[in-house]
Amino acid sequence: MNPIHCFPHILLYSSCSIPLKCYDLSLKSLEAKHSILLTLYHFNLPFHSGFRAAHSTETALLKVTNDILSICDQGFLCLLVLLDFSAAFHTVNHTILIHCLSPHLNLHSSVLDWFRSYLSHRQHFISTIGFSSSPRTVSCGVPQGSVLGPLLFNIYMLPLDDIIRRHGVNFHMYAEDTQLYLSASTLDSRTTAVLTECLSGFKSWMRANFLQLNINKTEALLLGFRQHLLTSGADGITIHGFTLDLANPVWNLGVLFASQLSLLPHIWAMTRSAFPHLRNVARLRHCLTPQATETLIHAFITSKLNYACHSPIPPSIGCRSSRTLQPVSSPPPGSATLSPPSSLASHHTEDAVQDSGPHLPSPPRSCSPYLYDLVTPYHPAPSLRSVGSGLPHIPRLAHPTIGGRAYCHS
Repeated sequence: MNPIHCFPHILLYSSCSIPLKCYDLSLKSLEAKHSILLTLYHFNLPFHSGFRAAHSTETALLKVTNDILSICDQGFLCLLVLLDFSAAFHTVNHTILIHCLSPHLNLHSSVLDWFRSYLSHRQHFISTIGFSSSPRTVSCGVPQGSVLGPLLFNIYMLPLDDIIRRHGVNFHMYAEDTQLYLSASTLDSRTTAVLTECLSGFKSWMRANFLQLNINKTEALLLGFRQHLLTSGADGITIHGFTLDLANPVWNLGVLFASQLSLLPHIWAMTRSAFPHLRNVARLRHCLTPQATETLIHAFITSKLNYACHSPIPPSIGCRSSRTLQPVSSPPPGSATLSPPSSLASHHTEDAVQDSGPHLPSPPRSCSPYLYDLVTPYHPAPSLRSVGSGLPHIPRLAHPTIGGRAYCHS
């Protein structure tokens, strides 16, 4: 059976050892190959949000912030560690990757030969201004620009899940961006010992699998109520003799996390980056058509506002945040228009600013499973009219200002 029919959109990106020859395939063989692709695409990766249907950076942030807000609502501190990898996609070992496919996907014999041929004997070169370098064989890494490459990378990283769970640490991954977070009443030696043991197993696995953790770019943030942060008295944690300073705030998947769970630092950073673009568009307004102006506004400004206001930190924003966003979301007349395109009409930024209450609906079954699991269905007494209405159960909160912003309470 020819893998060309199985990966027609993948083999076009680089050369490989599979000959481009077409064979007459039976329907059964073709269905078997499509089944393998579907198995890869829908492989169960519970807390991996990269390169998967119904998953995104927003769903990843929604899950992580839900857990952090729930931890803080119970009166605990939350230690968040953002790990940084060094060229993770480029250092994947092909032999280890092929070995991972057998136990995780139950692939054997000729199917493994397809993947082995797909990964081996690839060449790359640099071409610019009519000049090209000599081709060099790619001995490691997943194929860049392919559809299958990111899925293979997720499977390569799968053993890390068991290592992290073994130490009772919460985690979430988006491609190589890994977040570890755990709750603690105070940041003492016991808390850091758990994290140290987890990272020790983490680094041992990475060393055996030709990956490297960049400790110099790894960041940590302690989140909680202001009084809890003041009494913790910690400004850093020591891991394997390396002191990791507690930063505030930190960037996490495009959103600025603050220690006191405030969205203001992120809004300030967003408005600072949006105002220069708004001024430049206003200067060029007389040279632009309305369509061009709208395109520029949505490319440089509305997209930032939309991601910020609909980011899950928190679902509702206060009056102070609204006042900060108002000059950008509603500029002076004649400067530029911020009317959203029809595709974004249901996510208008001003609507999000004006709506100070929770507005996150119950997730559909087609959403990411970890979000669906956060919502508990409401089961009233049979005599109530709300039977079968599909309403979620809203648990009681210790601190509505914090826990009420979590997705499971919204």
